[in-house]
Amino acid sequence: MFTRFSLLLLIVLLTGCGTNAEPSMDTTLKKTNSKYPQGVPTIIGYIADINETGMLVDDHRDGGTNKIDSALTSKTKYLIRDGLGFNQGKKSDLKHGMKVEVWYAGAMMESYPMKATASYVVYSVNDVNSGPIGKPHIAGYITSLEPSVFYVEEDPAKWGNHSKMYSLTSKETKYWTREGTRLMKGSRSALKKGMKVDVWYDGLLAYSYPGKGPAVHVIYHPQEIKQFKPLGKPNYAGVVTQIDSKNNRILLDRDPNHPQLEKTVQTEMADSIHYWIQEGDDLKQGSKSDLKKGSKVKIWYDYDEVATPTRLISRFIVIQR
Repeated sequence: MFTRFSLLLLIVLLTGCGTNAEPSMDTTLKKTNSKYPQGVPTIIGYIADINETGMLVDDHRDGGTNKIDSALTSKTKYLIRDGLGFNQGKKSDLKHGMKVEVWYAGAMMESYPMKATASYVVYSVNDVNSGPIGKPHIAGYITSLEPSVFYVEEDPAKWGNHSKMYSLTSKETKYWTREGTRLMKGSRSALKKGMKVDVWYDGLLAYSYPGKGPAVHVIYHPQEIKQFKPLGKPNYAGVVTQIDSKNNRILLDRDPNHPQLEKTVQTEMADSIHYWIQEGDDLKQGSKSDLKKGSKVKIWYDYDEVATPTRLISRFIVIQR
């Protein structure tokens, strides 16, 4: 009798011990989950933009651009990395250019940039980079320069050059120049036509060709200014028969005395056209104002932007004198 009772008591005690052990382990795990992020962050990158309700995190790994529009809510936790541990952080610490590690909660919207709610933001208060982040979206030369926009082409001397962008500028655009390896603050007034630049864009780019987007960082190289001349044979040689300043185009004919031999060609006078004046074998830089009715011209077209066989966009116009 005593043996059976002892055995029964032992079983009850063991069962009770096992039942109490599991909740203790789960409770500890839940406390850890609520205080610190688990696993690897969804993105490690830099704050490209930040406001009261969210931030744009930009990651340039593998030469590409991965951006996540990260909502910051009352449930978002901020942690300062301290060696292998963390200290309590706060939202007001976050600054443009700061390197961050972000974990997200809930589903991520499949858009560009992707959108999600940040659950944890881990950062280092001293890891701030106010300059451009990663590789530029385009590196090329300014072929048109206006007060609020400039046109950049990777190689303006090439036909069929696909790398071209209209760069919209605002008071948020930051300008930089280099002195050796140091990045120094610059100004927009230093930009010149033909100058080499590296440009970073932010936000959505216009779905067009050439592309168009807001420039956030511009590094310019004052020592590298080029005057681009046409290469190879011209695509068209004729006479200007009409200048349509209102619609920014000119009409040309290969031979006005025999119009039946060649249809009139309508050429767009884009801001990025390079004008040259030819006197004998010499070329000197010209301008749109040098074009007159009756001027003999040679034209090099941009084949990427052909609208119709009789409507073309020019890259170079040489005015013969």
